This record gives sequence, C-alpha cells and structure tokens, in this order.
Amino acid sequence: MKKISLPVILIILALLLTACGNVSADSEQTTDSLKAELENSENETTGLTEAKEFSLTIPENGEPVPIIDWMKNGAFSFDFDAIITAGENVDYKSGSLSVVDENAKIVFFEEYEGKTNNLTYIKKDLAVYLYVDSGKSIHPMICFDIISTGGIATDYRKIEFSSSGTGEIAGKTLPYDEYQYSEYGGPIKFFYYDGRVVGIEYDLSYKVVMIITNPSNKVPANAFDFPKGYSMQEMVGADIYEGLMQQREEEYYD
Repeated sequence: MKKISLPVILIILALLLTACGNVSADSEQTTDSLKAELENSENETTGLTEAKEFSLTIPENGEPVPIIDWMKNGAFSFDFDAIITAGENVDYKSGSLSVVDENAKIVFFEEYEGKTNNLTYIKKDLAVYLYVDSGKSIHPMICFDIISTGGIATDYRKIEFSSSGTGEIAGKTLPYDEYQYSEYGGPIKFFYYDGRVVGIEYDLSYKVVMIITNPSNKVPANAFDFPKGYSMQEMVGADIYEGLMQQREEEYYD
C-alpha cells in the first residue's frame, strides 16, 4: 500500500500560500504552527496506517434513502471511507461529512493506541477552519472550494443528471448515475448496490473514490460550532478574505 508522510493538508497550505501571494508574517507563523501540529498528529497516527491494509468495502446492509435528493437540497450527512489522490500523493481516510447549504464539517478519523486525534475542517462564511484534537488551536484559511476541504466536495446543490452506466468501485462492477458538477466543473458518479447509493467518485482537482454509510438528512444545529477551549489563530490570507467578504456584502445588497 502506498503511504504518504504528511496529510494532504500540507499540499493545500502550499496552494493557498501561492494563491494568496504576499501574506503577513503572522500568517506565515500561523501556517508554520499548523504544519507542526499536523506533523505531530501524523507521527502519532502513522502506526494505524501501517498496522492495517486500507481497502474500500461495499456495505451489504442498509435501507435505500434519497441521499441524492438530500444532497441537492443542501442538508445531509454521511460517514465515508475514501481514497484521495492529489498528484502522486495518495491518502486513505475514514471520516464524516455534514452539510447545510454553504456550511460543511468534515472530520477525518485518526486513532492510534486507543487515542483519538481527529483532523476537522469547518467551512462557513467563505472560510475553512482547521484543527486537530491534540492541537487546541483553530487555523482559519480562505476557502478555495475543494482545495481547502481536503479533497472532499461539499456543495451538491447544482448537480444535474447527465447519464447512466456501469463501472468498477471497491472491487465490484455496479451501476451508476453520472451528474454534472457545475459548482466545481466536472462529472460525479453515484454508484448503486441493492438499490442504495453506496459509492461516490469524482476527479475535481483531487481524485476521490469513497464508500458512504449512515446517510441522513438530519444535521444537528450545533454541527458547525467551534470546539470550546481552542484558540483562534491568525487567518492565512486575511487581506484577501476581507476583500471577498466585502464583495459578498456588496453583491447581497445590490
């Protein structure tokens, strides 16, 4: 199995800094701080990656639910196992996704020797906020769509059906419906097994193949609240973020 030395988030940080151009010294220090926390997290959790072979498995049981309709309506959640590819880097992740309209929460589950040390993204107000359980600090960044959310797409409200077919996922040949993903610009496939949507595949800057379980259209009201006891750090690209927020307000009131 191919293993990466650091989470995909370090690639994201590099892309964000490139996109933001000149950033303040405080922002650079914040980025260095987040890198250190993630490196420590990786050191604490690499044993799990090495201890078991990651593979995607189609769930045998479950009730058919209208998950695609929920996603198009902008209120849904599910758990996932995913293979996320960014260039030559391959990441194997289990986690959860919760979405209400533009807001989203992505949690990548990490555990080693019985200790949980999850990596969480909270997306709201044109920003993404990252933290690891052990870090006790929250790191805000400008939201550059899928680049900023660890490769996990969150906004499915504008997908439109385009075709059907069959394809390979998790070692099985299954039927799928393909939708055009106008939010990110590209197709997305929903795979069916026993009448249920069990898999999602897309290649939108990141190539993602995921198996989903426990779908729901119920998202807790406090899902996007920040954890208590964590300190908020300087935003990476704060000047650009302020400009985007001002533009958003002008468009809203025009």
